[in-house]
Amino acid sequence: PGDGIDRVVTRIWQRGDRVRYLTDLNGERHEHVVAGDVLRTRRAGGKVLTLRDPLLVRRLRTDFVERFRARYEQTRLREAGRATFAGRPAVMYHARGAPGRVRETYYLDAESGLPLGSEHVEGDIRHTEVVRKLERLPATPENLAQLELQPR
Repeated sequence: PGDGIDRVVTRIWQRGDRVRYLTDLNGERHEHVVAGDVLRTRRAGGKVLTLRDPLLVRRLRTDFVERFRARYEQTRLREAGRATFAGRPAVMYHARGAPGRVRETYYLDAESGLPLGSEHVEGDIRHTEVVRKLERLPATPENLAQLELQPR
């Protein structure tokens, strides 16, 4: 929108080691499916790219909840008080041990404890992730089909 900020809206479906991302980056739609150690991406023009990159695949398979749990289990989080995040009362957690000038903050709903999002700041770059909805769906054929690249 001319403000120098990229806005990405992502819907994620996940079951086991299979993940599908549907992203809208400033109006351009991309689709990604991670299965095993393979990433398949359909670009905005329809072309499908296949990539085998275990490090990238592992990162893509790790969502907000898994990142928070991992840092919690490693005792790398400390409660940092109350805040408002995405317009909701939240409890903040700062991650310790991030390299250099990196700051990671996680926000959980102050009442329910459900994830609200996170901020990752490195120098002048800020990445804010807002969790709008988190739901568990039954393993119906329709829901399982969401784990595949969709036909155009």
